[in-house]
Amino acid sequence: MKSSPTLTAMLLSAALLSGCGESVPTETSWKEEVLLSDGTRIWVRRTVVGEAYTELGGISAYEVSNRTVEVINAPGLGKPPLWSAKWRTLVLDRDKDGVWYIVVTPQDAEGWTKLEPKLLYAQFKAIDGQWRQVEIDPKLDARTANLEPRFRAGKMPEAVSLDDKPLSKIWGYDSPVVAPQYEYINLKLRY
Repeated sequence: MKSSPTLTAMLLSAALLSGCGESVPTETSWKEEVLLSDGTRIWVRRTVVGEAYTELGGISAYEVSNRTVEVINAPGLGKPPLWSAKWRTLVLDRDKDGVWYIVVTPQDAEGWTKLEPKLLYAQFKAIDGQWRQVEIDPKLDARTANLEPRFRAGKMPEAVSLDDKPLSKIWGYDSPVVAPQYEYINLKLRY
């Protein structure tokens, strides 16, 4: 029995479209060492939840639906509440009074337009066991992010130490390109 070119092409197409490629998990977690402004080193667990959109040949986009940051090791400092939101996290630290704060920037406009003022960054402080938005401290302008801005769904190392940061040192040319607004705080930018 001789196979037809049409049948062969259909079977090949079906095999390619059936998802025989690498699947992308909906949740990726890793531990990360973070350097606080006072020189203290802590460890956090970061988790990104989302969905990959694929095209023939690989991932075309990864839509993030939630990001969490949980302090898992901060000897003598106490732990802030779990941070959970869609926004990108740049800085996790403590102010001069020992109050935990986090600085975030939008992934997209969803929910961000409700925040005031219309800066490209927002600061939240851990107050009474909850994250509450506060006026962003102008002294944070030009502050370098202490949370790794690079992310790969399903391909993050189990642990990222300070020596591994930025991850572009490990990933080299294959590292995702990161816009400067995610590497440091620039309060001149508006949304």
